[in-house]
Amino acid sequence: LNISSVQDRQETFQVLDPRVLNWAHETDAWVHGYWSYDWADSFLQVTHIVENKSTAEPQISVAGPVLYGLSKGAKFYGINLLSELDSPGEYYLDRSPTSKTYGRLFFWPPSDLSTAEAFVSLGDYTLVLGGSARGVGRAADVFARAAAEYAAASAATAATAPQNTATESLDVPCSFLRKELLEAEALDRAAAHHLHARGSGGQHREGVRGG
Repeated sequence: LNISSVQDRQETFQVLDPRVLNWAHETDAWVHGYWSYDWADSFLQVTHIVENKSTAEPQISVAGPVLYGLSKGAKFYGINLLSELDSPGEYYLDRSPTSKTYGRLFFWPPSDLSTAEAFVSLGDYTLVLGGSARGVGRAADVFARAAAEYAAASAATAATAPQNTATESLDVPCSFLRKELLEAEALDRAAAHHLHARGSGGQHREGVRGG
């Protein structure tokens, strides 16, 4: 979907597709989008959906703040919408305490579960490297061939890392949940990472030194 017009860059926008009005009854609707730039995405909780009286277009209000603001033409899609659960691989989690199905996960498997596996991630992090650069380097040597699987947030994070070390060969098959899968601050090299089945970002690096 695309934003057709913006009423408030931190809160309200309109779309052309009338199917969005079906989301109005959803109890925990979210949207994920690239709201101003194609390299800056975020998840926003939907607070209100109505039909704009002037344009007859669906109007969506979200809980900000919105990084860089909302922009006309921005790309987005809906998340956690029971009314949109119509394809293999999609899911809906009922988190409304007043619902009869509170706490229940509705999941359409992408394949036959008698011959496949399905996982629900609950942990925020799988592997955390921290402390001094020397300590991170030693930890990276230990976990260089490890597989970090199905993290709900980041599969691996390093607050400080020396050149040519931390998690260079980390294999990261992660779940479909909605946070960055690799949040590695100050990693100097990540060429050997293998990221797949990721929900959002592949890797996030800050303070990178040469190498």
